[in-house]
Amino acid sequence: MAITTKTEKQSDHPCGYCSTGNRHDLCPGGVLNGNGTEVYLCGCKQHDPVVRCVDCNNRTPGEVSRETWTCLDVEACEGVRASRRAATDAALGTGTREARRKVEERATRAPAKPKTGKCVHCGETTGGGKFLPGHDAKYLAEAVTEIRESGNPSEALSLRLDAWQELGLSEALRAKLAKRVS
Repeated sequence: MAITTKTEKQSDHPCGYCSTGNRHDLCPGGVLNGNGTEVYLCGCKQHDPVVRCVDCNNRTPGEVSRETWTCLDVEACEGVRASRRAATDAALGTGTREARRKVEERATRAPAKPKTGKCVHCGETTGGGKFLPGHDAKYLAEAVTEIRESGNPSEALSLRLDAWQELGLSEALRAKLAKRVS
Protein backbone atom coordinates (compact mmCIF):
# COMPACT_ATOMS: atom_id res chain seq x y z
CA MET A 1 0.00 0.00 0.00
CA ALA A 2 1.49 3.33 -1.07
CA ILE A 3 1.25 6.30 1.26
CA THR A 4 -0.57 9.10 -0.55
CA THR A 5 -0.60 11.75 2.20
CA LYS A 6 1.96 12.56 4.86
CA THR A 7 0.95 14.47 7.96
CA GLU A 8 3.13 17.43 8.87
CA LYS A 9 3.86 17.94 12.57
CA GLN A 10 5.60 21.02 13.84
CA SER A 11 8.48 20.24 16.15
CA ASP A 12 9.31 22.49 19.09
CA HIS A 13 13.02 21.91 18.54
CA PRO A 14 15.19 22.91 15.60
CA CYS A 15 17.14 20.23 13.77
CA GLY A 16 20.80 19.60 14.53
CA TYR A 17 21.96 21.62 11.54
CA CYS A 18 20.06 24.73 12.68
CA SER A 19 20.83 24.40 16.41
CA THR A 20 24.55 23.61 16.16
CA GLY A 21 26.66 25.63 13.79
CA ASN A 22 23.79 27.62 12.24
CA ARG A 23 23.97 25.57 9.01
CA HIS A 24 20.47 26.50 7.86
CA ASP A 25 21.52 25.75 4.27
CA LEU A 26 21.79 22.04 5.24
CA CYS A 27 18.48 21.91 7.14
CA PRO A 28 16.36 19.00 5.84
CA GLY A 29 13.17 20.99 6.48
CA GLY A 30 11.39 17.87 7.66
CA VAL A 31 12.20 14.31 8.63
CA LEU A 32 10.04 11.31 7.79
CA ASN A 33 9.00 9.34 10.87
CA GLY A 34 9.53 5.58 10.97
CA ASN A 35 5.86 4.86 10.28
CA GLY A 36 6.20 6.51 6.86
CA THR A 37 3.18 8.79 7.31
CA GLU A 38 4.42 11.71 9.41
CA VAL A 39 6.94 14.38 8.53
CA TYR A 40 8.30 16.28 11.51
CA LEU A 41 9.16 19.82 10.49
CA CYS A 42 12.25 21.58 11.77
CA GLY A 43 11.30 23.95 14.59
CA CYS A 44 13.86 26.61 13.62
CA LYS A 45 12.41 30.12 13.67
CA GLN A 46 15.12 31.51 11.37
CA HIS A 47 13.65 30.07 8.16
CA ASP A 48 10.50 28.51 6.74
CA PRO A 49 10.44 24.70 6.38
CA VAL A 50 11.79 23.61 3.01
CA VAL A 51 9.74 20.92 1.32
CA ARG A 52 12.02 18.19 0.00
CA CYS A 53 11.58 14.73 -1.46
CA VAL A 54 12.14 12.26 1.37
CA ASP A 55 13.39 9.71 -1.20
CA CYS A 56 15.93 11.68 -3.28
CA ASN A 57 16.30 14.95 -1.30
CA ASN A 58 15.15 17.13 -4.24
CA ARG A 59 14.44 20.67 -2.93
CA THR A 60 13.50 22.41 -6.19
CA PRO A 61 10.30 24.43 -5.68
CA GLY A 62 7.41 23.14 -7.76
CA GLU A 63 8.95 19.67 -8.26
CA VAL A 64 8.04 18.24 -4.83
CA SER A 65 4.51 17.61 -3.56
CA ARG A 66 3.82 19.26 -0.20
CA GLU A 67 1.16 16.61 0.52
CA THR A 68 3.31 13.49 -0.03
CA TRP A 69 6.83 14.96 0.34
CA THR A 70 7.86 13.06 -2.80
CA CYS A 71 8.87 14.15 -6.30
CA LEU A 72 6.09 14.82 -8.77
CA ASP A 73 8.25 13.22 -11.50
CA VAL A 74 8.53 9.67 -10.11
CA GLU A 75 10.80 8.41 -12.92
CA ALA A 76 13.34 11.19 -12.37
CA CYS A 77 13.33 10.49 -8.62
CA GLU A 78 13.95 6.78 -9.21
CA GLY A 79 16.70 7.66 -11.68
CA VAL A 80 18.49 9.79 -9.07
CA ARG A 81 18.26 6.99 -6.51
CA ALA A 82 19.46 4.38 -9.05
CA SER A 83 22.47 6.51 -9.99
CA ARG A 84 23.35 6.91 -6.29
CA ARG A 85 23.12 3.13 -5.80
CA ALA A 86 25.34 2.58 -8.86
CA ALA A 87 27.89 5.11 -7.58
CA THR A 88 27.93 3.43 -4.18
CA ASP A 89 28.38 0.01 -5.75
CA ALA A 90 31.17 1.34 -7.97
CA ALA A 91 32.94 2.88 -4.98
CA LEU A 92 32.65 -0.31 -2.95
CA GLY A 93 33.47 -2.66 -5.81
CA THR A 94 31.45 -4.77 -8.19
CA GLY A 95 29.00 -7.20 -6.70
CA THR A 96 29.18 -5.64 -3.25
CA ARG A 97 25.41 -5.32 -2.89
CA GLU A 98 24.90 -8.97 -3.87
CA ALA A 99 27.72 -10.14 -1.60
CA ARG A 100 26.24 -8.16 1.29
CA ARG A 101 22.82 -9.76 0.67
CA LYS A 102 24.35 -13.26 0.67
CA VAL A 103 26.20 -12.58 3.94
CA GLU A 104 22.99 -11.33 5.54
CA GLU A 105 21.17 -14.47 4.35
CA ARG A 106 23.83 -16.73 5.85
CA ALA A 107 23.76 -14.77 9.10
CA THR A 108 20.02 -15.29 9.47
CA ARG A 109 20.27 -18.99 8.69
CA ALA A 110 23.27 -19.82 10.87
CA PRO A 111 22.47 -22.70 13.22
CA ALA A 112 22.71 -22.05 16.92
CA LYS A 113 25.85 -23.31 18.61
CA PRO A 114 24.96 -26.43 20.61
CA LYS A 115 25.43 -26.11 24.35
CA THR A 116 28.15 -28.39 25.62
CA GLY A 117 29.83 -28.93 28.93
CA LYS A 118 28.53 -29.24 32.46
CA CYS A 119 28.87 -26.86 35.36
CA VAL A 120 31.26 -28.28 37.96
CA HIS A 121 29.17 -26.72 40.73
CA CYS A 122 25.60 -27.73 39.82
CA GLY A 123 25.83 -30.06 36.80
CA GLU A 124 23.70 -27.88 34.50
CA THR A 125 24.61 -27.52 30.82
CA THR A 126 26.97 -24.64 30.04
CA GLY A 127 27.89 -22.95 26.79
CA GLY A 128 31.21 -24.80 26.80
CA GLY A 129 32.86 -23.56 29.97
CA LYS A 130 33.33 -25.20 33.34
CA PHE A 131 30.83 -23.00 35.23
CA LEU A 132 27.58 -21.15 34.76
CA PRO A 133 27.85 -17.41 35.49
CA GLY A 134 28.56 -16.87 39.20
CA HIS A 135 28.87 -20.57 40.02
CA ASP A 136 32.67 -20.44 40.17
CA ALA A 137 32.40 -18.04 43.12
CA LYS A 138 29.86 -20.28 44.86
CA TYR A 139 32.04 -23.33 44.27
CA LEU A 140 35.06 -21.48 45.66
CA ALA A 141 33.17 -20.25 48.75
CA GLU A 142 31.90 -23.75 49.54
CA ALA A 143 35.41 -25.20 49.17
CA VAL A 144 36.89 -22.55 51.49
CA THR A 145 34.23 -23.32 54.13
CA GLU A 146 34.80 -27.10 53.91
CA ILE A 147 38.60 -26.72 54.15
CA ARG A 148 38.42 -24.37 57.14
CA GLU A 149 36.02 -26.72 58.95
CA SER A 150 38.18 -29.79 58.33
CA GLY A 151 40.52 -31.05 61.03
CA ASN A 152 43.67 -30.45 58.98
CA PRO A 153 43.24 -27.39 56.69
CA SER A 154 46.66 -27.62 55.02
CA GLU A 155 46.16 -31.27 54.02
CA ALA A 156 42.57 -30.59 52.90
CA LEU A 157 43.81 -27.65 50.80
CA SER A 158 46.50 -29.75 49.16
CA LEU A 159 44.00 -32.51 48.30
CA ARG A 160 41.47 -30.00 46.97
CA LEU A 161 44.06 -28.25 44.78
CA ASP A 162 45.13 -31.59 43.27
CA ALA A 163 41.50 -32.53 42.61
CA TRP A 164 40.81 -29.17 40.96
CA GLN A 165 43.87 -29.56 38.75
CA GLU A 166 42.60 -32.96 37.60
CA LEU A 167 39.21 -31.38 36.83
CA GLY A 168 41.00 -28.85 34.64
CA LEU A 169 40.00 -25.82 36.68
CA SER A 170 42.01 -22.68 36.04
CA GLU A 171 45.18 -21.79 37.85
CA ALA A 172 43.60 -18.47 38.83
CA LEU A 173 40.74 -20.22 40.64
CA ARG A 174 43.19 -22.54 42.42
CA ALA A 175 45.28 -19.52 43.46
CA LYS A 176 42.16 -17.83 44.88
CA LEU A 177 41.40 -20.92 46.92
CA ALA A 178 44.94 -21.08 48.32
CA LYS A 179 44.88 -17.36 49.18
CA ARG A 180 41.50 -17.48 50.93
CA VAL A 181 42.29 -20.54 53.01
CA SER A 182 45.66 -19.29 54.28
